[in-house]
Amino acid sequence: MASNNTSSKWSVRITSFPPSMDSIKLAQEFRLPRTLRVSIPRTFNNNNNPCAWINGFINEEDANEFVRQWSGASIQGQKIKCTVSSRPNDQTSRTQFESRIEPCDSRPSSTESKLTRNVTKNQGNEDKRFLCRYANKGTCREKSSECKYRHQRCINYESCKDLKCELAHTKPDLGRGRSDSCSSTNSFQSISSTLSTNPTTRGQCRNGIKCFNVDCTFEHPDGWNACIDGEQCEDYDCKATHPFKRKIKCCNGSNCKNADCKYLHPKTRATMCQLRGKCERWNCQKLHPHTRTRRCPNKEKCTNLECLCLHPQERSNLLCPLGGECREISCKLNHPSERPSICDQPDICSNFNCTRLHQSQWNPCEEGDDCRNEQCSKIHSPERNLNLQQKNKKNQKTKKINSKSLEQRNKEREKASLPILCRRNDFCQRLEREHVLIVTAETGSGKSTQLPQYAAEHFGSLVVCT
Repeated sequence: MASNNTSSKWSVRITSFPPSMDSIKLAQEFRLPRTLRVSIPRTFNNNNNPCAWINGFINEEDANEFVRQWSGASIQGQKIKCTVSSRPNDQTSRTQFESRIEPCDSRPSSTESKLTRNVTKNQGNEDKRFLCRYANKGTCREKSSECKYRHQRCINYESCKDLKCELAHTKPDLGRGRSDSCSSTNSFQSISSTLSTNPTTRGQCRNGIKCFNVDCTFEHPDGWNACIDGEQCEDYDCKATHPFKRKIKCCNGSNCKNADCKYLHPKTRATMCQLRGKCERWNCQKLHPHTRTRRCPNKEKCTNLECLCLHPQERSNLLCPLGGECREISCKLNHPSERPSICDQPDICSNFNCTRLHQSQWNPCEEGDDCRNEQCSKIHSPERNLNLQQKNKKNQKTKKINSKSLEQRNKEREKASLPILCRRNDFCQRLEREHVLIVTAETGSGKSTQLPQYAAEHFGSLVVCT
């Protein structure tokens, strides 16, 4: 046991630690070098807010360094408070304090622990910095030359079994058989009992490889890797094991557009847009608040002239300025749904009241199927044209049936024996010479019915009879 340094007058006052902790447990928790000692006043030993002193600091700088390292640390779920105090060392000799207690057992448990203590004793005089607690577990992210704490490599770097060894070791997942020597907040009493019986034997952790307590002192399977940052880890790609209270990963990852999302995102996620809710860029890839105008689901195909959503820039070039009033059938721009659709027969539609779109030369007949004019040039339905053709054919057949040959008519005339028949040839010759002929005869002679027939049969041209 090292002798007291009478010139050392700087101490650190520890408060708010668990009442179940004694000097030995505190010394093991802080991994104090042999030059420092822990004292707990007996008057505060049974109090709900106990107080402990760590004596032996050579100067104020070392004491402040210890406070910066350990103030606010958690021991069995309680955050401790550390303050620097300049108090005379002779107070430790009073009866109200406990005797000096060294942090490590003076009796080595094995040849391995003897070698470790010899290395600590020889190198402790050269470097006065505290040992790095992360290097002790092989999880320190700083290089030995950059870390503000001391990295002193253990002689059994990968196979150290000494639970009280304070030196640097390899990570647990690199195949070493040594677990972390830092005390666990939930199992410190079991560790103390294990130390008293067999310091190199520990039980298996019941959580196995899923254990997220980086300070767990139980044995774990190969590949165990608890995150040193615990629930405060903000690394999206961290593959270590984390507590359940840690933020979960966002399912959208880098594509998350929710500026208020509380989940974890990778570093490649977009940043907040400078325009925030006033941004009107359609393809802006940055984050925006919920108050920003939403994007139109119809994109550039939106035909609503009153739509207040965001649209692509090319939408204005594709939207017809006439909107629903456009009647140009060949217009290729976008129109609203109120605009009439194109007629199935834009050129030959016969419906005069059709409200759909037609070609510019469309000209239907107002009378529709009731039109009887065979010379009408307007558009009619196929049914009307077919009916008109059938009617004309029927009239022609009727006309052929009613007409008689010249021989039949002559026989009927001879049979009737009308007085005008004997004057037929004389009538035709005089009419041919004079062109105009006035005929007078008795009633019933046949002049009104027979003479026009004689003239038509003889001349074969237009004959006017009055």
